[in-house]
Amino acid sequence: MESEPKRPHAAEEVSLEDVLQALGKQTEVIYTLTPSSTVAAALEVLGERGILSAPVVSANKEFLGIVDLVDILDLVLETFEKSADVHGLGSCSIADALARVRAHRRQDVAFLAARLNTRKSLAQVVRTKLLPYNHHRIAINDCDSVVVELFSQSDVIRYLAANPSYMEEVMAQTLEQLQLAKPAQAVRFVTGSTPVIEAFRMMSENEVGGVAVEDSSGRLLTEFSVEALRGLGARDFPHLLSKPVAEFLRAERQFHVPHVEHVPPVCCAPTDTLRSVVEKLVDASARRAYILEPSSGKVTGVVSLSDVLRAVFGVCVCMCARSWLCPSIDHQFRQPHQAPLFHHRTNVRKLL
Repeated sequence: MESEPKRPHAAEEVSLEDVLQALGKQTEVIYTLTPSSTVAAALEVLGERGILSAPVVSANKEFLGIVDLVDILDLVLETFEKSADVHGLGSCSIADALARVRAHRRQDVAFLAARLNTRKSLAQVVRTKLLPYNHHRIAINDCDSVVVELFSQSDVIRYLAANPSYMEEVMAQTLEQLQLAKPAQAVRFVTGSTPVIEAFRMMSENEVGGVAVEDSSGRLLTEFSVEALRGLGARDFPHLLSKPVAEFLRAERQFHVPHVEHVPPVCCAPTDTLRSVVEKLVDASARRAYILEPSSGKVTGVVSLSDVLRAVFGVCVCMCARSWLCPSIDHQFRQPHQAPLFHHRTNVRKLL
């Protein structure tokens, strides 16, 4: 009697190329920025396209790095701390503005601009590229160093949700068994009356993308995250920074940002399996799930996308601050850049 063939879902057998094809990444349009793009324009693009980040590409199509909402948040905080006046940020170029932010960060590894072999296993890519330095996304370039795809932690989570047999032994365990039910100290809390600038400062200082908004009894009301900046123009958010979080959220909803839906925060219990949590995260397009104590409804922990990937792939993270810019091409941002208003190459579209 022949033995049953081994299922092709072992961690080391599924390649990044397999995952990209399964998710349809090759047909996605990539919206890019130029070094001369303004912060205001970047916020507008991220909001209109419903995305959290965009590659920065020079006039000669060279990949220079990735800018995301955390970079813009750091810029807002850095400016606010110095002058409490962020009205001029909108007209700053991406290159000039974020060079100020990068001066406060430790040097990052320079693999972002390197070509990535998509035949490597998904596990290897996660363990060596995404997690060790806490990168949320990486760029995949072609032989001409042109960005053709972005691959993110969210993409890995989507693949896990769509393929039950992949890493099924780990996915079947509960948060308690995987020691993911973090104590409440790991959760950052604010109330509806907390000033927005304080909530953003808490995110930056603790290197988290969101904080829990609780009521007077300690129950979870909603989440306030860096995504709140998406789609808000430079003229919109300066006067909102000193407002309470609750007022900011009400104002944000009035902008009706395309592709951005306001949904309740993802909640789970310590006894939930990792698979059920992953499915909830994917269904809600969320980046973190809050663990609630069943009887009181109070938050006892939080699980982020990085937590899920570390549990699945077994990675210890080096706490090295990320940089939006590849060190090897840092000097290029010291020179003026001219770029066409629009450029289109297959699935890569330059908007600004």
